[in-house]
Amino acid sequence: MNNKIASIVIAGVLLLLAILLMIPQTNQILFSLLGIDTRGESAVRSDFDAFIPFIPGYFPEGFYSISVGLAFDEAPDKNTYSEFYASDTHFYKIIQSQGEGVEPFLPSPDLLVQDKPAQLTNQFDLDAYLGDDLDLNQFDTSEVWMLSVVMRELTVQVISNHSSEEVIRFANELIPQRCTSTPTPEN
Repeated sequence: MNNKIASIVIAGVLLLLAILLMIPQTNQILFSLLGIDTRGESAVRSDFDAFIPFIPGYFPEGFYSISVGLAFDEAPDKNTYSEFYASDTHFYKIIQSQGEGVEPFLPSPDLLVQDKPAQLTNQFDLDAYLGDDLDLNQFDTSEVWMLSVVMRELTVQVISNHSSEEVIRFANELIPQRCTSTPTPEN
C-alpha cells in the first residue's frame, strides 16, 4: 500500500511541475532559478490555451505503479498532455488533447463514460500511441484497449493492457487535477 501511495504522490508532484512549466510566467521563474535564460524565446508558447488535466481516481486492485511518466506536446493545431503508469505487468496511458487537429472518433453503441459518449476499441496502432514511453516487450500486449471520450472540451484517451472492464472503470473515475471529489456530469 505504501508503494501505491508513494507512486501517486510522485505522479502528483510531477504533474504539478508540468503544469507550472506550462505557465509562461512560472516557467521563466523556475528556469531562471536553474540558471537557464529564457528571455530570448519563451520556453512555452504564450498562446497555449491551458487546461486542467484529468488524473486517475482509481487503479485496479493489485496495480502498483513502478514507473510514472508525463509529456507535453504542442503543435499548431493540437496540444497534448500525456502520462503513463506502469507496474511490472500492466500499464495505463492517459492522452489528453485539444485543438482542431484532434482526430474524431465514432462512439461505441451504448457506451458512456462519465455520462459522455465514448469509444472502446482494440483495433489501433499501439506503437503510434505509446511511442517511446514504454518498453512493450515487458508487457503482454495480446489485447490492449483504447477508450476515447470528450470531457470538458478535452479528448481523453486511456490505453491499457488491463481488461476492457477495468479500462472503462479507470476512465469513469478520472477526476480533474484540481478536484478533490468525483466530478459531476456537465450540462
